[in-house]
This record gives sequence, C-alpha cells and structure tokens, in this order.
Amino acid sequence: MLTIADSQESGFGEGVEMKGNNLTDVIPPNGRWYLVPRMGASIRIGAIALGRLSPGWINIPSVHVGNFSVISSNRGVNSLGGSSFIILDGFSFFVKTKTCSLSQRNYTVQLATVYKKQFQSVGSEVPEGNLNLQLKCQDGIDVHATLTDATDTSNQSPVLSLDKTSTVRGVGLKIYKDDSPETLRFGPDSSVKGNINQWQFSTYRGEMNPAVSLNINYIRTGEIQTGTVQAISTITFSYQ
Repeated sequence: MLTIADSQESGFGEGVEMKGNNLTDVIPPNGRWYLVPRMGASIRIGAIALGRLSPGWINIPSVHVGNFSVISSNRGVNSLGGSSFIILDGFSFFVKTKTCSLSQRNYTVQLATVYKKQFQSVGSEVPEGNLNLQLKCQDGIDVHATLTDATDTSNQSPVLSLDKTSTVRGVGLKIYKDDSPETLRFGPDSSVKGNINQWQFSTYRGEMNPAVSLNINYIRTGEIQTGTVQAISTITFSYQ
C-alpha cells in the first residue's frame, strides 16, 4: 500500500509504503492452536516531488504520517495489542537545477533604414533585422522561451512596442522564429512551464547546443510619422 501524506512544504508529499509480515501457525503440546506472539511491519517513507522545485535548500519538517496498530483476535483477558505513531524525522536537501548559458547577456540588433513608401497600408511589413541565439546546455533539458515587451510588460500581442526614446509613429516590430510564418507573441516575464505565449526553443529534449534565428520585421500600425526606432524585448528561458 502506498499513501501520500502532506509534508507542509509546498510541492512536496511523503510516500509511505507499508506491508506486514506473514504470520505462522504453530501447534503447542496441548494440541491447541495459537499465533506466534511476534509481528511487525516494513515501513518505507520517501519524499515525492509534486511539482517543479525551486533551486536551493528544501527543508522538510517532522511529520506525523500515520499510526501502526496491532489488534489481537483473542478477546479474553490475555489479548495483546497496541498502537504506535509513525513519524518522519525532519530533513533538508539541496536542489541543483540543470541550466543553459548564453555567450552574452545583452544583444543589439541594428535595423536598416526603411522608407515610408515601402509600407503600402496598415499591416504591411518590411524585413530588416536578424538575431541568432545559441545556448550551451546540460544534458536532459528541454528548453522553452518567452519574449516579454520591456516597454509594456502586459503586452500579449505579436507587435513589440517602441520605447519612449523612439520618434517614429505608426510603426511597430514583429519577431519570427527561424522560417516560421507565425509571429512570436509576447508574454509575462516568467519561467513557469506553460507560461502565456511560451514557445519551444530546443528542437528536442537533451539538445546540447540549441539555436534559433529571430527575424525582425517593421510593421505599419497606423499613420506613419518618420523618425528613429528603438525597442527592448527580454527573453526568459524555461528548463523543462
């Protein structure tokens, strides 16, 4: 039998496996039957992760996970029985997560100069930038990523906002992954699995050097006023 008990530590439970030993009948000299007056149980308790763990020390407090009782079938004056607590002693362990690394923390993409006449109508796009990202990963990791609009962190659209230093109007930026026709959408700055608008970065689990090419397009969003363009996006990786 396996029971999962609350550990009082977020994301954890205790798995308790219990099984009793076999009882053996003996025949005493007077010919009456009775059970060997010894019995016990094998109890194994272990920590079970119920969700993703944050790196660092995890402290599991002492927990009363159950009772072990013995009840005699003999209802007479010589009946035996008793009950004992099953206690898991508190313990600690360190969680070391597998990660990936980039060759640098910040990247600047130089966008070429474009002309107003290149945007025929609202929604028109002009491709003018590219950024190649490659990670160096430990084994066994499936990498996902989320782009976040640093100017408007609530933005979940496919259009990156321009920052306050930009003087152009009626223009935004869209980002595409590799040769995909689908625009990457922006989401919250979070590494949680299944984050809004999260996408797969690595091609397969365990890829040691996953890489993507991000292609940046200008997009006309309204009446264009010429000027300079500057925008900032962050990328957050999720190791799954």
